[in-house]
Amino acid sequence: MSDTKFRFTELSLEKIESNGKRTRYYDSLLSGLILDVGVAGRKSFRVYKKIPGRDTPINVTLGYFPSITLDDARRMARKVMADIAEGINPNDLKRQFRAASVTLKEAFDSYIESRDLKPITERGYQQKIDCYLPDWHNKRLADINQTMILKRQREITLRSPAQANYTMRLMRALFNFAKAEYKSSEGRSLFPENPVDALSEKRSWNNVKRKTTRLRRSQLKPFIDALYEVRNEAAKYRQNSRVAFCV
Repeated sequence: MSDTKFRFTELSLEKIESNGKRTRYYDSLLSGLILDVGVAGRKSFRVYKKIPGRDTPINVTLGYFPSITLDDARRMARKVMADIAEGINPNDLKRQFRAASVTLKEAFDSYIESRDLKPITERGYQQKIDCYLPDWHNKRLADINQTMILKRQREITLRSPAQANYTMRLMRALFNFAKAEYKSSEGRSLFPENPVDALSEKRSWNNVKRKTTRLRRSQLKPFIDALYEVRNEAAKYRQNSRVAFCV
C-alpha cells in the first residue's frame, strides 16, 4: 500500500506533518475521502469524486482536522457521496445558499468594491441606497421581487421622479452584477431574473423632462466620461441597445 493511501485513524492523521508541498492522503476504508495537507501543515477533509456523466472529479471540503473528528468526516463524506451519486454537486448547494443569503447592502458593497468609480459617482450611489432604500439594507437580494420594485418606485416618484429613476437604475445595476457574480459550477447564474425589468414591461419609468441648457466647456469632459462609463457598463452586460445609444 502506498504511503498516501491507508486506513485513516485519528492517531495516524495526527502524526502527518507537512513535507513542504501540498499532499493528498486517501482513506482506504472509505473511497473518496481524502485528507489534504497544505504547505503550512493545515489538514482538511475533502471528498474527491466524479459526478455521474462528468469526466472531472469535484472537490468538496468537509472541514478541518482536528476541528472535526475522523468519524464525523466519514459520516459527512457518505452524505456528500450520496448526493454526488444522484448527480447533485454539493458545491452548487453551497453557492446557492450563499447567493440566497446575500443582502442588498452586501451586494452593494461588493459592487462598489469591484468598480473603479469616481468619488462623485460613488457618493451618488451611496446617497440613493441610504436615502431611498434604508429599510432594504438587510433584506436578502433574492427576496426583492417585481412587486416590491414597482411599489418602491412609485413611492420615490412622489418625492422626485428623477430620483426614482436614478435609484431604480442603481437597483438594475446591482441585479445585473449579482447575475454575473453568483453562478453555479456550470456557469448558470443564480440570479437569472432582474426584477427591475418590470418597470420597462409596465412602462413605469418616469418621463423626466430633459435639461435644455447647454454644457459649459468645463462640463464637457465630465459629461463624456459619464457617457463612456454608461457605455462600458452596458457592454459588460451585453445591453446592446444602450451601447448603441452611447456610441
